[in-house]
Amino acid sequence: VLIGLLSLTSTIGSFNRSFFYRTSSFWDEPRFVKSWLSTLDIQLLGGSSHRGRNCDGRRCNLTSLYGSENIVALSQASGKPLILPGNPQRIEFKAVADVFEADFNLYQNFTRGFFGHFHFPMVILRVFPSGFVSTNSPNGSPCKHYTPAWEQPVSLLAPFLHEFDLSLKRTDGAAASDSTLFLGWSYSYDDTCYLDFIDTTIKTGVLFPTGKKAKSGELFSIPYGYNGHWAIPLSFDLSVGAYDWLTFGYHADALFFIKKMEYLRMRTEKEAATGLIVLGKGMADVRYGTVWRMGTYAKADHFYNGMSLLLGFSYEQKNADCVEPCDSAHFNLEHVNKDQRFQKWARSIVHFLFEYDLTRCNSKTGARIGVFYDLEMTGLRVFNINTGGGYLGLDVNWCF
Repeated sequence: VLIGLLSLTSTIGSFNRSFFYRTSSFWDEPRFVKSWLSTLDIQLLGGSSHRGRNCDGRRCNLTSLYGSENIVALSQASGKPLILPGNPQRIEFKAVADVFEADFNLYQNFTRGFFGHFHFPMVILRVFPSGFVSTNSPNGSPCKHYTPAWEQPVSLLAPFLHEFDLSLKRTDGAAASDSTLFLGWSYSYDDTCYLDFIDTTIKTGVLFPTGKKAKSGELFSIPYGYNGHWAIPLSFDLSVGAYDWLTFGYHADALFFIKKMEYLRMRTEKEAATGLIVLGKGMADVRYGTVWRMGTYAKADHFYNGMSLLLGFSYEQKNADCVEPCDSAHFNLEHVNKDQRFQKWARSIVHFLFEYDLTRCNSKTGARIGVFYDLEMTGLRVFNINTGGGYLGLDVNWCF
């Protein structure tokens, strides 16, 4: 019965991309080698937090992952004094971020192990700034509960930021993220004396910049994808099965970006290289740093009827960007690239997943449902948003 079930379904989970604003989910297992098998996976996930991790990996206020706002340096750089209640030298914004995402994955097997995979995500991302505090106040450090009485309204900064075409509009709305089209090849080896199987998959393709881009005039604007950059993905999966129910696996993927000229905020030499507020702006050649992920997992596969359990661990990182300003007289190349916004981000994640396979033996169609939770263990310049959710998978075997 177990072999009959596995002849139709073998994947668990649903693919999505690595972003700094939320933990990524468990990746796919190697694609099952079955000619003309079609699979549709729909995954829903969400999470919320008011915390992030800064350049030292410590927990901080959500919007302080690049550092606090240097009021003294902003006043000197702009030539216009920024005067706030209490005359603080540095401030931090208090904010909460909510993420909801729907990932649609369509797989189509061909023959001899070749298959196509299309991934299309929709995202709702909200960032709600409630105010700002002095880093010297009792509320300067992050905590789960803090007294709002210490906060000052962000509207106090509006007149100053308006002079530099910056608004405090909150991020809120639904839009597409970047979609990906893969061509892959799978191979399954089961002629072994001690193992049940050794499966492997490799795939590559194109990442399309369909995601909503960040708006340079909005302080809290966040790109839903990789901010309009094209990329070439490469992915590798390996799994080994034993004892008819135990599976161990390994995964690695990477995104290699194509250089692009864009209009963005860059710091002049007078501006401190920390915080969200950037006064300078201009055109630049930008090469996004490579985004990569590695992980491993252990899975109890169909250990009781159609139930499976998975425990995984992954590490994901985006390398530092390379920004080359077109106006070298106004922007210093070295100073621009010291900006914390262009440095690498990274995190390690533990993945918990439960799946129930509804497929009946010898059926040409099959369905499975699952729930999962992705817990951030460590991080660098990321939002501390753990995600949880569920998914539905449907498989159709067209070889009747």
